[in-house]
Amino acid sequence: MEHYLDIETALFTKIKEHETENAVIPRQIGGREGRPGDTLKLYHPGDETEALRVEITAVKPDGEATEKLQITFALLEWMCQVETELDEMLKEEEMWLL
Repeated sequence: MEHYLDIETALFTKIKEHETENAVIPRQIGGREGRPGDTLKLYHPGDETEALRVEITAVKPDGEATEKLQITFALLEWMCQVETELDEMLKEEEMWLL
């Protein structure tokens, strides 16, 4: 199952730069607990066009915090929506037609 999750900029950068394979996440995401084999689509908090997809490889409780999980994951892909000059021209044309 794929879950969607917003994360902090520092963690996003560490994952993108392959500096970490661990994170603490909410135990319940969309009403379901994360499990090994699930994927997470992690959005960059400052740039909605950028996201990472990771696969959870291990899960354990986060110490005293029963509502959090410590996960280990593998980075599957980095996604970035790039707007081209053609996209900008189409948006301008659409605005003129309205």
